[in-house]
Amino acid sequence: MRQSFEYHVENIVIPYKTLTKGVAMFKHKEDTLEPDDHALLNPLRWAEVVRLGQEGWELVSVQPLMRGVTEIG
Repeated sequence: MRQSFEYHVENIVIPYKTLTKGVAMFKHKEDTLEPDDHALLNPLRWAEVVRLGQEGWELVSVQPLMRGVTEIG
């Protein structure tokens, strides 16, 4: 009996929250270390996951999503 396995690696980019700092014409956006949970739950993103499932792919491992905290001093 001969078995064969096929592997597929799918990387999902994790969006992070941004903060707007400054006033008037000095405004700028600054990235944070906190994942943007609303962007992760985007229906278009989940449609891709559902498509992979319908093609027969099975999720066998995940990497936990962590929130980074920076402390200075």
